[in-house]
Amino acid sequence: MIRTRTEDPLVIEAKDADFKTKYMTGNPAGHIDYLQTLKIPFYVRETEYTISIILDNREYTYCMNAEFNKVLYLIRFVKKDFQRWLDAGNKVDPEMYGYRSSHDNCMFRSERKTVKYDVDHAYWQIAFNHGMISQNTYNHGLKIKAAGGDMKKMYCVALSVQGSGKSFNKYKEKKKVPGGIKFPERAEFRKMYDFIRNKTFYHMDYLAYKLGNEFKSYDVDCIEFADTKINCTFVSEYFKQQNLSFKIL
Repeated sequence: MIRTRTEDPLVIEAKDADFKTKYMTGNPAGHIDYLQTLKIPFYVRETEYTISIILDNREYTYCMNAEFNKVLYLIRFVKKDFQRWLDAGNKVDPEMYGYRSSHDNCMFRSERKTVKYDVDHAYWQIAFNHGMISQNTYNHGLKIKAAGGDMKKMYCVALSVQGSGKSFNKYKEKKKVPGGIKFPERAEFRKMYDFIRNKTFYHMDYLAYKLGNEFKSYDVDCIEFADTKINCTFVSEYFKQQNLSFKIL
C-alpha cells in the first residue's frame, strides 16, 4: 500500500488500486470478532447498507441488505465503464455545468391547461447515450429499477457514488484507536457524474427557453408546459432527437 500521510499524521491516504476487494456474504460480526483476538490493527467503514473491513492489502465488503447486493455489483460495472471511457481519451465538456435542477416561470398563467413530460431514468439514459456506461451495464440498471420498491431509485446510486471519497476508522482489539485510512475523491469520476446531472438540467433549461411563456416549470427531468399541439410536438421531437425516451403524465 502506498502510504501517503494526510493532514492528520495518523491517517493514511490510499487509492482503490492499493487493495483487492472481496465481496462477502453473511454477518461481518464473526470476522470482526476474529480480528479482535489477533490483537493487530484493522480498519472498518460502516454505511447504511455495507460494512467494509481492511486488513493488510485486502478489503472485505459485507452487504447488510440482500437486495442492495445487486447494486454493489452495478457499482462495480459503472466504475469499470467510467474508467474505460477515460482510458479511451474522452474528456468531460467543461462548459456543461452550473445549470439549475429546477425552475418555475412566475409569469405563467395559472388558468391554462398544462401537461408534464417526464424523461425515463434520465441520468441513466444520458450516461449511456454519451458512452459512459455500456449496454450491459445499462440493461442491468433497468432490471434493478424494474424490481420496484426501495430498488426503484437505487440504480442511480451506482452513478452518484462514483469517485466519492471514503474513510476507514482504525481498531485494535475491541477499541477504536487514533488513525485510519482515507480514500480521496476521484476528480475525473466526479466530473463525469456532474456532467450527467447538468446535461439533464441543460435539456430542461433549453426547452424552457424555447417554450418561453408557454413553459410553466421543470424539476430535474420532468417539464410542465401549456398543453397545446404545437408545444407537445416540439417537446416530443426534441426528446426523440436527443435519443431520450419519456412518458406523458
